[in-house]
Amino acid sequence: MLVGLLRAFSKCAGVVPLSLLLWNGRVLGSLVYATSWNRRKEVLARIQRCLGVDRSEARRILRKTYSQLGMTVMELLRTPHLREAEIRERMEFQGLEHLPEEGGWIGVCAHTSNWEMMGIVFPRLVGKPLAVVVKALKPHSFNNWMTQTREQWGVQVLDRRSSARESIKLLRKGSGLAFVLDQNTQRDRGVFVDFFGTPACTSDGLAQLASLTGVPIIPMLGRRQKDQTLIAEFQKPIEGPRDRSAEEIHRVTQDCTASIEAFIRNYPDQWIWMHRRWRTRPEGEPPATSPML
Repeated sequence: MLVGLLRAFSKCAGVVPLSLLLWNGRVLGSLVYATSWNRRKEVLARIQRCLGVDRSEARRILRKTYSQLGMTVMELLRTPHLREAEIRERMEFQGLEHLPEEGGWIGVCAHTSNWEMMGIVFPRLVGKPLAVVVKALKPHSFNNWMTQTREQWGVQVLDRRSSARESIKLLRKGSGLAFVLDQNTQRDRGVFVDFFGTPACTSDGLAQLASLTGVPIIPMLGRRQKDQTLIAEFQKPIEGPRDRSAEEIHRVTQDCTASIEAFIRNYPDQWIWMHRRWRTRPEGEPPATSPML
């Protein structure tokens, strides 16, 4: 039933004018903002702590965050019916000179702007192969719909629970690999690095893959412009691990996280502040109870 509803909404999203679709997305975001009063206090405190802004500015940032997230949801529904001409008009890739001419590379990604669109259309518009490492969604039927939506433009989808061997194979074949690095991770699956002044448990899988393959690590982060065009920004490569030591894995994970933090500071309304990024605490610390985490 869920997939049937998704397909119906997706079909509608594919035929309505883009301006109307995005307007509906902004309305959706505003409704969620208005009705999430219980979580809103928590998220506003988080923004204030991280950015050092007052309550009024934090509220402005959060409103815009919900607005752009609502538009992203509507754009995702439209994706199965996208026309290439439309996406070429709306999506711009900047900094492609930082990508290697040949050989694999790892993209440091985060949930900024329309992160899905950036990866989905990259192979077709740029002409280079790309795989994305993702977390399987529930229920299974929804995960299947998302996988089909992601793959229809040529991107390859890998389940992060069983992707290590395939990731290495693809990187050695010369593919790009997009790795989302801004989510909370369980203590036994990551390392603690500084993120906005607070230890955040972060997957070390990206650094481990780089240490095994030696491929470049390139931040690839998206932002939405006022005219609703989407920018995918590729930044200068981050120095990869010099060896496979724990110290080097930690350094690279920290450097990648720092690149995400710097981007968020420049475009604070483009990131999903609602995510409890600091939920996992270092061993010996009590569970996170502060609403700011």
